[in-house]
Amino acid sequence: MPKKLVEILSKKKAESVLKEYPNEIIIGSDQILICKNKIFDKALTIKQAKENLYFLSGKEHELLSSIYVIKKGKYFFHETKKARIFFKEKTEKEINEYITKNNKTALLTVGAYKIEENKKFNFVKILSGDKEVILGIPIKNFLKKMYKEKK
Repeated sequence: MPKKLVEILSKKKAESVLKEYPNEIIIGSDQILICKNKIFDKALTIKQAKENLYFLSGKEHELLSSIYVIKKGKYFFHETKKARIFFKEKTEKEINEYITKNNKTALLTVGAYKIEENKKFNFVKILSGDKEVILGIPIKNFLKKMYKEKK
């Protein structure tokens, strides 16, 4: 179910601008986080972001990232990839300090944290998956397909 959901979301995003750009390459992408069979999206409030971080603390979770590409009005490529991540045990004080310093990030990212800031905050350990999946746009294979097509 989560895989199908993220694929539908990325496809719908691409299709949402198709009428405006019928002759272009359109890339729709989305990402969801799953922990203990619960699907997470971006938090709507700071309170919800804190609750999400408390929930993730000390647990493994999975990120699913999907892209859907339309080229000149027709389906061209799609791919969904996953990564497994362990969110280290964090105290309420650590989570509150993080939220206070990063409240915009907490509302703009799935799971309320940004992997790019891990060196600074030491929240997560990547168990499997590559950087493109973790950053939310598995684009490498799409680019390979584009390159082959140009030959």
